[in-house]
Amino acid sequence: MQFAKGKLIAIGGAEDKGTDLETGKIQRNNLNFFELGILSRIVEEAGGPLSRIEVITTASMIPHEVGDNYLNAFGKIGCTNIGIIHIRNRADTADADHIKRISACQVVMFSGGNQLRLSSTFEVLIFSR
Repeated sequence: MQFAKGKLIAIGGAEDKGTDLETGKIQRNNLNFFELGILSRIVEEAGGPLSRIEVITTASMIPHEVGDNYLNAFGKIGCTNIGIIHIRNRADTADADHIKRISACQVVMFSGGNQLRLSSTFEVLIFSR
């Protein structure tokens, strides 16, 4: 039996992705939550700001907005090697490009949203191994 190597970092939802009170920019669902420290810790565990991080937006009903928020948030802490993967259905889980990107990165991060979408979309992968 094969086992995945690596760390699992579970975070609750709604981490602050960079509310900027100095410029008056307030992003949706960000107020009064943890600072960028959570994302900084993920980057630290990945090996630093040059590490490849792929964000999967399956759980979100606004995947492009969420993806952009993560690109901006990781950018604020010096990360530029970030990818966004919009896996919307089970067929997308078998996409060769997605598999290649996930295999090559140091961190796979699932965005928040409806977690039932995650379990139903990735169910085939979870239970077929």
